[in-house]
Amino acid sequence: MTDSPESTKRQLPATQDVEAILRKDAYAPKELQNLVSKGCNREAILVFLSLLPNPPVKDTWEEALGFDDPKKAHRLAERIRKCAREVGSLESDYFRILVVELLQTSIPHLASTLCSVADLLQAVRKSAGPKKHPLRNAVICLLVSYVKETTGRYYDKEVSALLSAVLDNDVYDKSRHGRWRREHCPRRQAN
Repeated sequence: MTDSPESTKRQLPATQDVEAILRKDAYAPKELQNLVSKGCNREAILVFLSLLPNPPVKDTWEEALGFDDPKKAHRLAERIRKCAREVGSLESDYFRILVVELLQTSIPHLASTLCSVADLLQAVRKSAGPKKHPLRNAVICLLVSYVKETTGRYYDKEVSALLSAVLDNDVYDKSRHGRWRREHCPRRQAN
C-alpha cells in the first residue's frame, strides 16, 4: 500500500502540539517562517522543538547513571580503569588466543574499550544530573547545528524566539541564546 500525497504531508501529533504553542507566541511564527525562507525544513524544526517540552528521560542521577549517587560513578570508573590495566597486562599466550577466538577481540583492544567505558561514565557524571538538562541541551545543539549547516548562519534571534515559546521562558532572547550556544554546543558549531 502506498502513501497518498495527503498522508505524507501529515504532521506527527507532537509537532502539531508545538505548532499550536508557537501560534500563541507573538514572535515565534514569524521567526519560524524566517528560518524556512532561509532554507530550513519546517517539519525538521518542529520535530526538534517537539522533543523539548516533554523529554523522554528525567534529569536525575538515577536516569543518567543507573544509580542515585554521582560519587558511585566516579568510583566505578576508577575500578574499570584498574580492571583495564590488569587486563592489558595479561601475558599468557594461551589466554590471549582464547580472547581472540572466543571474544573476537584482542587484549589491548579489550583494555582500550574498558578505558573508553570509564571515560564515558566520567563524562556522563559531569554533564548529567539534576538541573543540567543534558537531553534538552543536546536537542537544542542539534537544532543549532541543523540551522547552521542548512543556512550557513546561526540565526540566534529566530532560534531563541522558537525556544522561548516552546520552553515558556520569556527572558530567553538572542543574546542569552548566543551565550548558551557558545557554552554548550560543540566548538566546531559555536563560532
